Formats: sequence, C-alpha cells, structure tokens
Amino acid sequence: MKSGVLKLVVIFILVVGVVAAVSFGVLKSSGKENAGTSKESGLTKEDVEKIVAEYIQKNPQAIITSVSKHQQNAAVEEEKAAQSQIKEKLAEIENDPSSPVAGNPKGDVTIVEFFDYSCGYCKKVLPSFAKIVEDDKNVRAVFKELPILGPNSELSARAALAVYVVAPAKYFDFHKKLMGGHVTGQDSINTLAKEMGIDTSAMEAKMKSPEVEKILAKDRALANAIGIHGTPAFIVGGQLIPGAVDYDTFKAMVSKARAQNKK
Repeated sequence: MKSGVLKLVVIFILVVGVVAAVSFGVLKSSGKENAGTSKESGLTKEDVEKIVAEYIQKNPQAIITSVSKHQQNAAVEEEKAAQSQIKEKLAEIENDPSSPVAGNPKGDVTIVEFFDYSCGYCKKVLPSFAKIVEDDKNVRAVFKELPILGPNSELSARAALAVYVVAPAKYFDFHKKLMGGHVTGQDSINTLAKEMGIDTSAMEAKMKSPEVEKILAKDRALANAIGIHGTPAFIVGGQLIPGAVDYDTFKAMVSKARAQNKK
C-alpha cells in the first residue's frame, strides 16, 4: 500500500516537473517567459501545459518506465551507501556488548536482526530465524531493537532489553514469547514475564533506566546510519538482507558467510 502511494507521488512530482520545465523552456526561448505568451510560437503557458498533459495521457507507459528506472537507480545507490556504512560499522553492528545475543556467543557466523515486536513480518520470520540459530551450533545471533510501530513496540523493546539485563539467559525465550504474543500494554508484558519466572518488578525498573534508553538510542542511530528504515532487516556476513526470509535463505547466507570467513 505504502509503495503504491509512494509511486503515485513520485509520478505526480515528475509530471509536474516535466510540465514546469517544458513550459519554462518554450516561453523562455521567446524571451517572454514573464509575459506568459510566446510571440514566436503563439503558445501560452496554458497551451504548453495542455500539450504535455495530453502527451502524458496518451503515453502513460513512458512515465511509468521513467519512474521505474529512476527507482531502480535510486535503489542501487541506496544499497551501495548502505553497504559502505555496514562495512565501516561492522564491529559495532556485530559486537556491541550491550546488544542481546543468542545461539553460540563464539559462533563463526553472526546474524544481526533489526526488528519490531509489533511487526507482522518479524513475527512471520521468527520460526525460520529461531530454527537456524538452534540447528546451526556455530551461529551467533545479535538483536537490535527498532520499535517504530507505536507505544506497544516501545514497551516491548524496553521489556526485552530489561530482561536481557536482569536475566540474560531468559532473553531469547522471552523474545520469542513477545513475538508470538499480542502486547496490549504493560500488564500483558508482565503476564508473559511471570510465565517465565521473571521478576517483573526488576524488569519494570530497568525498562525506565538510562541503560535501556541508551541501548535503544544506539540501535536507532545505527539503523539510520546504515539506511534501515523498516523491519525486519538482517545483516549476515556484512550483507544487508531486508525483509522476511525463509529458512533456506538463512542457511544459504550463513554458508556463504562461513566460506568467506575461511578465505
């Protein structure tokens, strides 16, 4: 939905730009751009706009093709910029001591996930992500909180980080409970925590702590720096993989990263 709206906005902007450029060019060529009429062509600004509008109406595919090419070029440039930033910040991405870790802490391949507990795609990808972490005993998983979908996302992120601080061994299981549950506020979070024997008083105290605030701020800044604006997003072997992926894709990316590490 958002992609379709964005495309329409881009098309509208381009169309307006074409109209403005053509109108200005025709009128300026006569030296009468401020008069609104070209003596040489006999065309008014309105005439030019009408001609351009009619062309666009008769040739919509030309506009769509132009927009598509522009989007492809922009995506390539954005990916290059992201990869450059990832390479520069890889140590921080993979080895920040304040980031929760699951799997083998000394694993030879690290999978980093930026996620939001309210994100449907993050929930969808969890079984595949959990399976690769559990199946491959040399995978190290790193979690980066990116609560962008409202107050309950923020509450869940704070709770998860608080649990990692007060009971790190329970973090991954609590993470999976939050992903699998439906958080409607602090009470629902406390219910999930109590089911796991987590001290909710200690958790709530840590949720409001400067320590947790600092981790959230770092994760947001890092995501922004490397061009991650949606969830989920994974980094495996220094490569950014946006969106939900299946188990086989995780397995292939881990194998590729492992082969690169051996070189």
